[in-house]
Amino acid sequence: MVAYLYKEAKRGNWLAGFTLLLTVSCVVAVLGLTFYIIDSSFIETKDKYAVIVGKHHSPGHMQHQVISTGKTTMINMIWIPDSWSLHVDVLGQDLYCPVTNSQYTEASFGDNVTVHLGVGRLSGSTHCKGASGI
Repeated sequence: MVAYLYKEAKRGNWLAGFTLLLTVSCVVAVLGLTFYIIDSSFIETKDKYAVIVGKHHSPGHMQHQVISTGKTTMINMIWIPDSWSLHVDVLGQDLYCPVTNSQYTEASFGDNVTVHLGVGRLSGSTHCKGASGI
């Protein structure tokens, strides 16, 4: 199928080119999400002390999701809820740690907090799983 779309796109069929681009983008996104989930889920965490250097709030919003089933394409609206995170400095390393609304509200710049850090299985990068002691 991909080879067919590629040939059609080379012939100037813009719809085939768009479909090919969308297909490749979706595959890359799914692979990236799968890698992140495998890398950061169910990892052992250790507590470290950190200093709050920033705060970030992402308000809840509606997002459209395109679903394609054969010849039919539907647009589905999904709700993305609010999220809160603290930008912390752990021994010179900048990380974003997810927190609850109340933790976000109570936290102040320069406060010391305990963060729960884990090392990714595949990437070896540090993931913050949350904070406490706020």
